[in-house]
Amino acid sequence: MSYSPLKLPQWAKLVFGGAVITVTIAAYNEFKPAPTGLDANIKNCLIVTFDTTRADAIGSYGNMNASTPNLDRMADAGVLFQRCMAVAPITLPSHTSILTGQYPTTHGARNNGTHHVPEDVITIAEQLSDNGFATGAVISALVLDSRYGLDQGFDFYDDNLANAEKAPMFMFRETKAADTAQRAITFLKERNGERWFLWVHFFDPHANYAPPQVFLDKANGDPYDGEIAYADSGLGEIMQFLQKTRQLDETLVVMTADHGDSMGEHGESTHGMFVYDATTHVPLIMKHPALAQGMRVNGTVSSVDITPTVLDLLDIKAQTDFDGISFASEIRPGKKGVVSRPPVYQEAMNPYYNHGWSSIRAVRDDQARYIKSPITEFYDMFRDPNELNNLLPGAETQARSYIETIDSYLADGEKDSKGGDIKSMDPEMRAALAELGYVWSDDENMLEEHGGELADPKTKVEMWEKSQHANNLVRADMLDEAELLLKEILTEDPGAILSRSALAGIFIKTERLEDAYKLLAETSMMKGARNSVFLRLCVVDRKLENGQWKEHLAAAKQMNPRDPLPWVREGDWLQNDGKSDAAIVAYTTALEIDERSAKALVGIGNIEHRRGNNKEAWTAFEKSIEYDPIAFEAWYNLGVVAESMGDSNKALGYYDKALELQENHLLTLVNVGNLLMHDRQFGKSAEYYQKALAVTEDDFKANYNFGLLKLATKDFSGAQLFFEQACRSEPSEMIAWNQYIRASMQLQDFTNALPAADVVLGVTPNSPFALSIAAIASAELKDDVNAKQFMARLKEVNIERWQKLVDSNATLRALVQ
Repeated sequence: MSYSPLKLPQWAKLVFGGAVITVTIAAYNEFKPAPTGLDANIKNCLIVTFDTTRADAIGSYGNMNASTPNLDRMADAGVLFQRCMAVAPITLPSHTSILTGQYPTTHGARNNGTHHVPEDVITIAEQLSDNGFATGAVISALVLDSRYGLDQGFDFYDDNLANAEKAPMFMFRETKAADTAQRAITFLKERNGERWFLWVHFFDPHANYAPPQVFLDKANGDPYDGEIAYADSGLGEIMQFLQKTRQLDETLVVMTADHGDSMGEHGESTHGMFVYDATTHVPLIMKHPALAQGMRVNGTVSSVDITPTVLDLLDIKAQTDFDGISFASEIRPGKKGVVSRPPVYQEAMNPYYNHGWSSIRAVRDDQARYIKSPITEFYDMFRDPNELNNLLPGAETQARSYIETIDSYLADGEKDSKGGDIKSMDPEMRAALAELGYVWSDDENMLEEHGGELADPKTKVEMWEKSQHANNLVRADMLDEAELLLKEILTEDPGAILSRSALAGIFIKTERLEDAYKLLAETSMMKGARNSVFLRLCVVDRKLENGQWKEHLAAAKQMNPRDPLPWVREGDWLQNDGKSDAAIVAYTTALEIDERSAKALVGIGNIEHRRGNNKEAWTAFEKSIEYDPIAFEAWYNLGVVAESMGDSNKALGYYDKALELQENHLLTLVNVGNLLMHDRQFGKSAEYYQKALAVTEDDFKANYNFGLLKLATKDFSGAQLFFEQACRSEPSEMIAWNQYIRASMQLQDFTNALPAADVVLGVTPNSPFALSIAAIASAELKDDVNAKQFMARLKEVNIERWQKLVDSNATLRALVQ
């Protein structure tokens, strides 16, 4: 293997590890020679992308330790491009270029999370759909969710992550290769002989590295290689299905990756910062009987060359201009696989949008790579393939043509689809935000903003690594240590959007709301701000009661109109404010944006339950779970509905599922404790109350119900203790004061019972119960004057209660005679 696996520091072990699950290892075989040459029919097309996969991690690219049998068979039977370059070291820009044949400067989707694919960009799916193909995509991670616009032209865009586990903090939620492959096969099974195009995305090689044990073993314990082996097996399942259904020989199969991973090279542990070969040299393999078999193409090509080549092979006339070039004629049988193209363009915009540093632009061909950044770089790729010896200054003459090439790529301007920062919002929104104190620069020229004053990422890479460390400290709940490190990072790197977000999260969790609000307001004005920043501002604003949350919400909606979450949050807040009808409208809008929005369905279910419409609530919660089986709120609320309908056993089952997903959820723990107490399973009930109090020791419901349990088991001292804490937590809850009085009276603790009765009488002066207790306690404490007064008041309020007290208590009887 040509790269050295990164030796992870101790903190990183909090993230990366192996998981043991049961899987099937799949592979296809070439059973018999297929028809070859121009007479072979190319009917369908399958494009498979592995996320975060270096070319040198694949067996057919020279890695003798790899376990990629399906890719290796593809290469043996097809065409392997030795030097394919990704356009960017992150997922959305690179995939957009793969599926459009355009550089990011042309299509505009420049960064993950902040950008989307504009509607006027024409994807390969749109072109094939217009030519009668059934088009499908199977996506394995949130980063390619349809809200980011890459679903254009697909009849079926399966970004359903229902089978995905909950993602570790700061990681993308993802489905695993076995699930991805089965969803792809489902699409293929539904085809009825028509031509089809399918794109399948395997996210497994991206961190968090946790391959099934069988693949970890095949990779000799290397988790990254194990994930690639797992993805390869998923590809094998799809190929095996095509083979069994006799579609393989009529299907053009293309495999590539969106980018690689640095693995510690150039000081970068993962990817996103740089465009060296470690993160941009990706595999590209094409297979079909109409192509040459076993061909190796040595020239440098780009991911933007895939779409024009595929359309050419399918004999489909292009509907748009490409930055890429078709090599279809050069990879046919009898050809030599000689390709010639200008140097390929590459960029890294993540440093600019997520940190406020300079972007990185580059061009690369067989001989050299030139990098345009504050510290320019030029590498001889023959003599220095690891790019360790920058020839600048000193090689300006050799670099001149590359400089001219990159300048020519940028000469016609750059498209940028972010379009959601404050400067791009409509005038009314800008005015509303200005009223809230937002200020921004009027400089609209990105290239001018990229002047020499911006830091070169090469000088800041240690800050990126520190931010990764800080994230892992947050994940480990080491908040004090994380806060210190994040503040250190932001002192040196004030534009670090993700570090700002992490610090704001700490402020919110520790109830430092003013600090959180100030930090989030500053962040919202930065180039890389997401709509999540404005949603967090809403949360903090509502807690601070500033009255400006609706303006922040409107900004979040405008920043990404395809995101249902702002509408869901609006529904939640309106529901909390008692505006159920308006909340339903918000939830319905969210479902119009994304019909699979589990959170919107949960919101609707909550409202229907509160209205007494348990059937409608049940339907909404079950639909939510269908779309997202780890929707914790849906399982919890199904338990609430079942409990309200009197089905305790079913409620316990739902609550158990909720606790599997979120073991420390306070209300679920209390509800289970209540059900067990009512079933007289006092020991088990006590365990759940104890767990609830371990989460929040002063929670009213946990303390109050634990007090009831103690009363039921005649542990009056324990009952008094828990009721006292309940009264401290919610002093206005008279029900807790009444139970505290009962426990105190059982202990004959008149000294505490009397002031508790006074509290109740302060709220309900005519409470017969409190007057009775006050009279008895006063008498026992030898305060005859007050005892007589309380008895007199009781007689006025409830003479029957007074008479019973006189008849049963000799001391009071003597006082009133």
